[in-house]
Amino acid sequence: MLNKELSEDRLKRAKLRFRILNEFLKEKDYADVIRTCQEIVEIIQKSILIKIGINPPKWQDVIDIILENKDRLPSDIAIALNRQKKTPSG
Repeated sequence: MLNKELSEDRLKRAKLRFRILNEFLKEKDYADVIRTCQEIVEIIQKSILIKIGINPPKWQDVIDIILENKDRLPSDIAIALNRQKKTPSG
């Protein structure tokens, strides 16, 4: 599978999980909401790595790899990352 196809497949999986979140919320199943949100973030981050030609590692937290390679990211994603870095976290 080409990088573009693999990246798009991962995004499709993330979107599906995002739609499922509403069902967990309706049932007040907050543990699965949190777990699914974590999966969504991981899938999207790894999709970004694949899109820029980096084979994602097996571990979950890959944001440092994304930040190290932000010059390879599409400009809209790089701008969003820079915005997030400037936002104080609570």
